Amino acid sequence: MKKLKLTKLNTFALSVVLLFGFASCKPEIEYRDVIVEKEVDKIGDEIAPANVTNLKATAKDSCVLLTWTEATDKDVYGYEVSYNGTSSINRAVLPALDSKTMIVGNGTGGCYVSGLTNGAEYTFTVKTVDTSGNKSTGVNITATAGETKPRPEPTEQGLDALQSLKAVEGFEHVYTVEYDGDYLLDDVISSNLKTSDELVTYLSTHIPSWKLAKESGIPLTINVSGAGCCSIAASHAGSAGGKIFGRNFDYPNGTAMILHTMPYKGYESVSTSYPYFVTGNLWWEPAGNRVDDAISLGLIYAPLDGLNEKGLYMSILQLDNEETNQTDSNKNDVQTTVAVRYILDNAASVDEALEILRGFNMHNVFNTAYHYAIADNTGKSVVVEYINNEMKVTDTKVVTNFYLTDSTKNDESSHSYINSKTRYDAAKNAGEAVDWNMTPEQMRDALKAAKAIHDPLDDSFVSIWSAVFEPSAKKVTYYFREDYTKYVEVTF
Repeated sequence: MKKLKLTKLNTFALSVVLLFGFASCKPEIEYRDVIVEKEVDKIGDEIAPANVTNLKATAKDSCVLLTWTEATDKDVYGYEVSYNGTSSINRAVLPALDSKTMIVGNGTGGCYVSGLTNGAEYTFTVKTVDTSGNKSTGVNITATAGETKPRPEPTEQGLDALQSLKAVEGFEHVYTVEYDGDYLLDDVISSNLKTSDELVTYLSTHIPSWKLAKESGIPLTINVSGAGCCSIAASHAGSAGGKIFGRNFDYPNGTAMILHTMPYKGYESVSTSYPYFVTGNLWWEPAGNRVDDAISLGLIYAPLDGLNEKGLYMSILQLDNEETNQTDSNKNDVQTTVAVRYILDNAASVDEALEILRGFNMHNVFNTAYHYAIADNTGKSVVVEYINNEMKVTDTKVVTNFYLTDSTKNDESSHSYINSKTRYDAAKNAGEAVDWNMTPEQMRDALKAAKAIHDPLDDSFVSIWSAVFEPSAKKVTYYFREDYTKYVEVTF
């Protein structure tokens, strides 16, 4: 009897797919070749193994998850998975196999087939392969790739969300609005808008809320200068556990808007915006009609900070240097606040947020430099800065309004640097005093210590909101206009 030693040089090189523990499809399936040694009787072994049973297919975004009950034969090598699509299967191609076929290792219970076209129907075949190269007859199943939820038509029906627009009780000029549905963010991203004017023109031409707001005569724009802010990340010392983040938004006093968004494809989030940046009116307030109030939904594209359901926090903080304008022709163009919206909708971690940012050409919507504070519930917290149009990432727990990646960009004699450094030191000292383990109340006090430094000649410049973000509790607590004795909690 001849002994056969199988190695990865044999016809049926084994590829292993780890299935369980994944909630959705990865961009690519991971494989590894495995050297298997097994003594088999090659002579006379021409009996095909049994088929898998209970084959099921679950459609997901751009892929299909196949699961099955494995064959009980003792000499099962693996499972040959193929489909009738027009493109190659998304895998490392093995020389002995057709490009639309892969071998899945015994003991995995299934695999993902990715790289598929949403809406297209595919027939998948799974055959059991034994160590002698015999194959079962195969089991077929048909599935259509992609989520089954239909995309709503981009009509002004979305303006029904204006019914949720309301004042926050106990606070003047603070409002909330909710939106559940598709606000056409993917369309905005794919339009490659580079300047503020291009962005406003596109939004007011294609996005229902902006189209209606234009009819009101509001001089729509997206512009800001002179903002001072602070961001803090720490571990949560309270009952909620996990991490905790804090944020001050400092600017001449005006209306604040809290946005609760539940996008058609993406993560639920709570974010904050400043209507003045879009309307030019510091004390904008609802007029009680759809035309004048539509811009409140338009602020979905202008978030300044926020927290999503996965625990990802992000905020924008201004710098005093040149604008960013990246020009890689292989990337989509995006602007400051649109990037924040996209990341809140699509990133579950700092790493995912950074990957998204690296895939964009960044353009300033604020006519000045800025940086992003990003943190998640694992404890990772960074600042993203653009130095000479190159994205730089630095680990930090505190961010204000001076460069942390390249200190040579700072004018340390300037009033703005001294102001920013003073607030930075106040926040850092508060964190270090408790070894970066902070209760919500301690985070509030840290934000109070790092609030806006008032100009004796202009007392309008204040911390319009101070927000404490608790990702494990999915809660944001807001304090407005430096009154730290009362607050409003938003849970989602």
